[in-house]
Amino acid sequence: MKKLSLILIVLLTGCFYSKQMAVERFQGFIFEWQERVKKDGWSRNLVDDVVKQYLSICTLDHPDYPKWPTLSDNIEAGFKGNCVSRASGLYSTLKFLDCPYRIGNEVLATPLCYHVCLVVQFEPGKWTRYETVPYWTIADRPFYKRLFIFDENNIYL
Repeated sequence: MKKLSLILIVLLTGCFYSKQMAVERFQGFIFEWQERVKKDGWSRNLVDDVVKQYLSICTLDHPDYPKWPTLSDNIEAGFKGNCVSRASGLYSTLKFLDCPYRIGNEVLATPLCYHVCLVVQFEPGKWTRYETVPYWTIADRPFYKRLFIFDENNIYL
């Protein structure tokens, strides 16, 4: 009986607590990243860690956003979303942290759909792509076709 009660409690409250836990983990990550920036400055390793840790709190979902989602939208959704919400959330997070590198969202055509990744320019003229849904698009990667990259100021073809 205790196990059944526990299972019912988890099932009935799981969404609320998973959202709350994701938001709390994100807040902890923000503090950790800010401390690392103060101590060591920015590096490719820090960007790698921000991307990896941010994606660790995300769950895949396909929300129907009426607009390009903001970081606030992602937080409100408990970090549930698709490649678009993940790329925009990562972009906004790096901007919030005052990342000195050029950052953009890359829109790609794949054989089955469109896809969005985060891109960072660590050196002039060379974009580094960060996959936003790593386990979903592995088979499509050889077939990616860049359509454009954009940030808050420009579109790069």
